[in-house]
Amino acid sequence: MAKDALDHIGFEQVRINDRDGHIADIDQRYVADALNSLSIEGHEVSEELIRRVRDGQWQPDEGALDYEARNALAAKGYRLAFEEVREDIRKILEGGRQLANCSRKGTRTGSRPCSALR
Repeated sequence: MAKDALDHIGFEQVRINDRDGHIADIDQRYVADALNSLSIEGHEVSEELIRRVRDGQWQPDEGALDYEARNALAAKGYRLAFEEVREDIRKILEGGRQLANCSRKGTRTGSRPCSALR
Protein backbone atom coordinates (compact mmCIF):
# COMPACT_ATOMS: atom_id res chain seq x y z
CA MET A 1 0.00 0.00 0.00
CA ALA A 2 1.51 3.32 -1.02
CA LYS A 3 2.21 5.98 1.58
CA ASP A 4 -0.20 8.35 -0.19
CA ALA A 5 -3.00 5.80 0.17
CA LEU A 6 -2.20 5.22 3.85
CA ASP A 7 -2.34 8.98 4.49
CA HIS A 8 -5.91 9.14 3.13
CA ILE A 9 -7.38 6.17 4.99
CA GLY A 10 -7.86 8.13 8.21
CA PHE A 11 -6.47 5.72 10.78
CA GLU A 12 -6.86 8.28 13.54
CA GLN A 13 -10.60 8.61 12.85
CA VAL A 14 -11.37 4.92 13.33
CA ARG A 15 -10.86 3.11 16.61
CA ILE A 16 -11.56 -0.57 16.82
CA ASN A 17 -11.38 -1.68 20.42
CA ASP A 18 -12.13 -5.35 19.76
CA ARG A 19 -9.29 -6.17 17.37
CA ASP A 20 -9.68 -9.93 17.74
CA GLY A 21 -13.42 -9.60 17.12
CA HIS A 22 -12.75 -7.56 13.99
CA ILE A 23 -10.35 -10.22 12.68
CA ALA A 24 -12.92 -12.92 13.58
CA ASP A 25 -15.50 -11.04 11.47
CA ILE A 26 -13.05 -11.03 8.56
CA ASP A 27 -12.48 -14.77 9.00
CA GLN A 28 -16.24 -15.40 9.13
CA ARG A 29 -16.70 -13.72 5.73
CA TYR A 30 -13.89 -15.71 4.07
CA VAL A 31 -15.93 -18.44 2.33
CA ALA A 32 -18.51 -16.02 0.88
CA ASP A 33 -15.79 -13.57 -0.16
CA ALA A 34 -13.72 -16.30 -1.82
CA LEU A 35 -16.77 -17.67 -3.66
CA ASN A 36 -17.70 -14.21 -4.90
CA SER A 37 -14.20 -13.21 -5.97
CA LEU A 38 -13.33 -16.49 -7.65
CA SER A 39 -16.70 -16.65 -9.43
CA ILE A 40 -16.17 -13.15 -10.80
CA GLU A 41 -12.84 -14.39 -12.18
CA GLY A 42 -14.66 -17.22 -13.96
CA HIS A 43 -13.68 -20.10 -11.67
CA GLU A 44 -16.23 -22.77 -10.82
CA VAL A 45 -15.70 -23.28 -7.11
CA SER A 46 -17.93 -24.62 -4.37
CA GLU A 47 -18.20 -23.82 -0.68
CA GLU A 48 -16.88 -27.32 -0.02
CA LEU A 49 -13.75 -26.69 -2.11
CA ILE A 50 -13.15 -23.31 -0.45
CA ARG A 51 -13.51 -24.89 3.00
CA ARG A 52 -11.16 -27.78 2.11
CA VAL A 53 -8.50 -25.32 0.98
CA ARG A 54 -9.03 -23.13 4.06
CA ASP A 55 -8.81 -26.11 6.39
CA GLY A 56 -5.71 -27.57 4.73
CA GLN A 57 -7.63 -30.57 3.35
CA TRP A 58 -6.68 -29.88 -0.26
CA GLN A 59 -4.10 -32.53 -1.12
CA PRO A 60 -2.69 -32.04 -4.64
CA ASP A 61 -0.02 -34.72 -4.13
CA GLU A 62 -2.50 -37.38 -2.99
CA GLY A 63 -5.67 -36.84 -4.98
CA ALA A 64 -5.87 -36.78 -8.76
CA LEU A 65 -8.87 -34.48 -8.69
CA ASP A 66 -7.07 -31.96 -6.48
CA TYR A 67 -3.94 -32.18 -8.61
CA GLU A 68 -5.78 -31.52 -11.83
CA ALA A 69 -8.25 -28.97 -10.52
CA ARG A 70 -7.45 -25.53 -11.90
CA ASN A 71 -10.18 -24.16 -9.68
CA ALA A 72 -8.53 -25.67 -6.61
CA LEU A 73 -5.34 -23.87 -7.54
CA ALA A 74 -7.29 -20.61 -7.81
CA ALA A 75 -8.87 -21.28 -4.41
CA LYS A 76 -5.44 -21.95 -2.87
CA GLY A 77 -4.06 -18.73 -4.35
CA TYR A 78 -7.00 -16.79 -2.99
CA ARG A 79 -6.44 -18.27 0.48
CA LEU A 80 -2.79 -17.22 0.46
CA ALA A 81 -3.67 -13.68 -0.63
CA PHE A 82 -6.45 -13.51 1.97
CA GLU A 83 -4.06 -14.50 4.76
CA GLU A 84 -1.60 -11.74 3.77
CA VAL A 85 -4.30 -9.06 3.67
CA ARG A 86 -5.69 -10.30 7.00
CA GLU A 87 -2.24 -10.03 8.58
CA ASP A 88 -1.81 -6.50 7.17
CA ILE A 89 -5.14 -5.51 8.75
CA ARG A 90 -4.10 -7.02 12.10
CA LYS A 91 -0.81 -5.07 12.03
CA ILE A 92 -2.63 -1.83 11.19
CA LEU A 93 -5.14 -2.43 13.99
CA GLU A 94 -2.26 -2.95 16.39
CA GLY A 95 -1.00 0.52 15.54
CA GLY A 96 1.71 -0.38 13.11
CA ARG A 97 2.07 0.72 9.56
CA GLN A 98 4.51 -2.09 8.75
CA LEU A 99 2.73 -4.51 6.45
CA ALA A 100 3.35 -8.23 5.98
CA ASN A 101 5.56 -9.58 3.19
CA CYS A 102 7.67 -6.52 2.57
CA SER A 103 11.35 -5.74 2.77
CA ARG A 104 13.65 -2.75 2.65
CA LYS A 105 14.22 -3.08 -1.09
CA GLY A 106 11.59 -5.59 -2.18
CA THR A 107 12.57 -8.83 -3.80
CA ARG A 108 11.90 -10.79 -6.92
CA THR A 109 9.68 -13.12 -4.86
CA GLY A 110 6.93 -10.52 -4.67
CA SER A 111 7.66 -8.74 -1.40
CA ARG A 112 7.13 -5.04 -1.60
CA PRO A 113 9.31 -2.19 -0.31
CA CYS A 114 8.28 -1.01 3.15
CA SER A 115 10.32 2.18 3.48
CA ALA A 116 7.34 4.43 2.75
CA LEU A 117 5.18 2.61 5.31
CA ARG A 118 7.25 3.16 8.42
